[in-house]
Amino acid sequence: MSTSNRSEHHSVLRLLLPFGVVAALLQLARTRDVFSQFTKPLVTGALQVLGMPASDQGTTLLIGRLEIPWTRDCAGLNLLLILMALMVWMMRSERWGVGSWLRLVAMVPAALLANILRVLTIVAYRHWFYPAVESPQMHYLFGLLWLVPILLVAVPTSTRRRLSALAELIHAAAVVALLAPITDTAGGLPLTVAVVLCLAHCRCPESMGRIGAFVAWCFAGFVIAGAEVESLWMPWLLLCPVLADARWLRTPQGAVLVAMTCPLTHLLPGADWATWAAVAYAVWREGAPEPPAGVCPGSLHKPLRIALLLAMPLFFLPFAASVARRAQTEALPPPSGIEATAVPGAGYQLSLPGQSPDIGVLWYEPQGSVRHHTLTVCLKYRGIELKPVSGFADIMTDGEYWFREFFLQGGRLVPTYLNYLKATLVPRSSPGVHLIFIGRREAMSPTAFNTAATALADELNTRFLAERRVGGISGTR
Repeated sequence: MSTSNRSEHHSVLRLLLPFGVVAALLQLARTRDVFSQFTKPLVTGALQVLGMPASDQGTTLLIGRLEIPWTRDCAGLNLLLILMALMVWMMRSERWGVGSWLRLVAMVPAALLANILRVLTIVAYRHWFYPAVESPQMHYLFGLLWLVPILLVAVPTSTRRRLSALAELIHAAAVVALLAPITDTAGGLPLTVAVVLCLAHCRCPESMGRIGAFVAWCFAGFVIAGAEVESLWMPWLLLCPVLADARWLRTPQGAVLVAMTCPLTHLLPGADWATWAAVAYAVWREGAPEPPAGVCPGSLHKPLRIALLLAMPLFFLPFAASVARRAQTEALPPPSGIEATAVPGAGYQLSLPGQSPDIGVLWYEPQGSVRHHTLTVCLKYRGIELKPVSGFADIMTDGEYWFREFFLQGGRLVPTYLNYLKATLVPRSSPGVHLIFIGRREAMSPTAFNTAATALADELNTRFLAERRVGGISGTR
């Protein structure tokens, strides 16, 4: 073996070994929740030190009037994995030595600290905006943003300027926060792969050469916010001129993959196949990514510094627009004559006349103009992990209960999330109402549950439409 081949072989091994550590921890995360026994007492203690009455209720933390669901995400192991993976990625052009491994080990207490700060941020947000809760995107963003200062301290900056590294990290955090809630939607897997490949081609250049493109990008962000077309936020972020590789975007694979980062494109026939074809072509043409060239050791060019300082606040525009739109939410309460008990997140637990005691009904109003998320995302974000039921495409289970969702949108009952996405394609369409039905698994078969849930959904839709017609209110804005 030649010297160059041996050097390349050792370089690959140095890169693969840290990723192997991260993969091993990922497998551990799937089998054991090892972080909760450390994180939960620390979070509870921190809240009590801050003067907030907090108690551990097992699956939830009770903090005054707030109930915060406790999931594996709250434990912090997922944040640890993300932190380690980001560190390995940012150090892919560095030589791995004893210091690098010590930094990787130091990510364990760093992840614990970041997660405690994340939970405290969520508690503060829910306290200020009670009874509303943060959107899934905001939920993930809180955790990812606390990783940014840790990575800036942990990763060597011999080849990177602090400002460019900060911009890249905040950009990546915003992209991942938008991606996390939509991985379970139609075309979630190819969409995720497309986003990751596009993000891998986002890196701060040495100088600013596309001022006109940057101005157009800024303007487009405010247009998207005004038009309330949230599906365009992902490609908008990935097309940021101060980070995106313009040469790669002009290639066939780059153009296709950026288009496929928009969730709505995966509703088109053959979109998933087109994505996989573009991925295969990109891997064949580009091969393994080479270590990036570092930014010159001198100061960044002034136009680039100004563009980065302007771009970083705009990375938060998708989330700020979502929060701002909540103040303009159209109220869609349950029909009168139905017993309704308020639950967190602009929701109600309903009790219809003649409803079986083995079935529960949840009614969620829209929060702003952002469309509702899938049943899987909504409940995972509230501490419940769902799996599909074999033979029943529309039914999910957590092992103890059956779950099914419907939507009341545009004056009709929408039975699936795919149909709901199609119904809300028009900009400024009302998100409508998200109905979630829950049945006791031991009390009924999935067939009986599906029949009962469908009948209740039909009754709710009939009552809802009749009351809105009497009140002279249309079904869309």
